[in-house]
Amino acid sequence: LSKSLVSRIDNFSASTLNNLQQTAVGLSVSQIEETDANNFKESLTTLRNVRGWNRGQANTIVSKLSTSGVEFRNTNNLLQLGTLVQGVPSRVFEIIEPAVLVNVTSNPTFVRNILVAPQPSQQIIVLKVLQTETNPLRRVQKIPSELVQEIPPVHLTADLNLNDVNNKQWVPEQASVFFENIVRKNNNYIR
Repeated sequence: LSKSLVSRIDNFSASTLNNLQQTAVGLSVSQIEETDANNFKESLTTLRNVRGWNRGQANTIVSKLSTSGVEFRNTNNLLQLGTLVQGVPSRVFEIIEPAVLVNVTSNPTFVRNILVAPQPSQQIIVLKVLQTETNPLRRVQKIPSELVQEIPPVHLTADLNLNDVNNKQWVPEQASVFFENIVRKNNNYIR
């Protein structure tokens, strides 16, 4: 339905993009490419809330935003992307300061939106957040539960206790790193 509605529009001004609201998800990549970059910049407050962007749409809109002068190196700009954050190339995350990524990963909306980004982007974010801390417990605490599966096992330590890891969504390879030590520390499990 969204595609049918937007296919009838010839000019996607900022006003039109704002008026489309959720229906903007029906824009084709070619329609996005043909639309002036500044129109996306001026309608970002609406487009950032649209759910269901596919990767091609998000990549193209983010590219247009970049062309219009929007930079993605600070907390506010990354958060302002909303659902479009999945379109930020992983190479951009590589050059963002780790402290900025610590800030954005403490925002539940950002975390929810980054979960649909390509896995390399998620991995880079997690690794850069891990760089900010040497203490194993604080490292684990800084990574949102939804992203812990991106922590390489080499960055985990067996020195964590059950309370440190209990509310995280670990994959088996990660859990095996500290499971035996946790069982030993919590001898009430050994019977």
